[in-house]
Amino acid sequence: MNTDIYLPVFRAVDEARSRGGAPVVAIDGRCGAGKSTLARLLAQRCGFGLIHADDFFLPPGMRTPARLNEPGGNIHYERLIEEALAPISGGAPFGYRAFDCSTMDYSPELRRVDPAAGVIVEGSYCMRPECLPFYGLRIFLDITPELQAARLLAREGEEGYARFVERWIQMEERYFAFYGVRENSDVVIRNL
Repeated sequence: MNTDIYLPVFRAVDEARSRGGAPVVAIDGRCGAGKSTLARLLAQRCGFGLIHADDFFLPPGMRTPARLNEPGGNIHYERLIEEALAPISGGAPFGYRAFDCSTMDYSPELRRVDPAAGVIVEGSYCMRPECLPFYGLRIFLDITPELQAARLLAREGEEGYARFVERWIQMEERYFAFYGVRENSDVVIRNL
């Protein structure tokens, strides 16, 4: 894998680290753009803790029409703040229970996060306005529609890709446009 495309991200993270403290980095962007891949690379390179926004998917009891009509309302951002973002500032290791979409319930095990070196929060909708005060660096990953289609087809298959086109891509695009996520990011990387 050629990681040269991420050099601006590595430089921005190094700069944030040089200012002292443990940076909290948000990685948002279009599905298939490489958010999880970049987050893993950064976590390995920097020793950062890693939080996945998908672990905070909205549970069934909260999926009201009003909530799902809210841009980015399909994640439980209140729980993301309470159980993950707020504890980072304490500096001590903490844990949270991930929401498991296959069982539609919370996992019994805690996902452990050590914020001592820094933390990466990755995933669509992690840059909702309520979450922004917790981040020191905001990264947006973009992708061409053609590459996005190819990656999603390879990852999800025909049926899964159709679901992404019908539902998830539209929800993401609405969220990005409504909150100006790309425009309000510190670093933007476009996968071509």
